[in-house]
Amino acid sequence: MSKVTSDVNFRKVNVDEDEYKEDHVAQKDFTDIISSIQGKLKSGKHEDALHEILADYPRGDPETRKLYRGFMAEAMSRVKKSEIESVLNALSREESENGMKLIFDIQRTPGMEQYIQNCLNFQDSLMKKCGPGGLMRAMVCRQK
Repeated sequence: MSKVTSDVNFRKVNVDEDEYKEDHVAQKDFTDIISSIQGKLKSGKHEDALHEILADYPRGDPETRKLYRGFMAEAMSRVKKSEIESVLNALSREESENGMKLIFDIQRTPGMEQYIQNCLNFQDSLMKKCGPGGLMRAMVCRQK
C-alpha cells in the first residue's frame, strides 16, 4: 500500500550533464551528398534527387538546412502535378516524414513564398501517405 509523504528525494534522478546533452546532435558531413543532389537536379533526375534529399534530414547546421530547403523546393517544382502521387508512393516512411519536415521548413521560411503551392500539393499527397501520425511526428520534431 502506498504511503503519503512529503519526501520527494526518491523522485530525483542523477544525470551527469556532461554525458547527457539533449540538444546535441552529431554533425554529419553533407558535402558529398550536396554535390550529388546538385548533379542530379542539373541532369533532370529530380525523382532521384528527391530521394537523396529526403534520405537524411540535416538537423545541425543551418546553412545545410537552407541548401536542403532550396533543393527540395527545386525538386518539387520540377515534378508534374499528375506525377506527385507516384513519386511519393516510392518513398519510405522515414523519407515521407523528412519530406513533411522540409515542406514545413519551406512554408515558414521568408523569401520562399513562390513555392507554397508546390508545398501544398506535396503536403496533401504526403498526408494521405503518412496519415496523422506522420504529420504529428514531423510537427513535434525537436531538431528543426
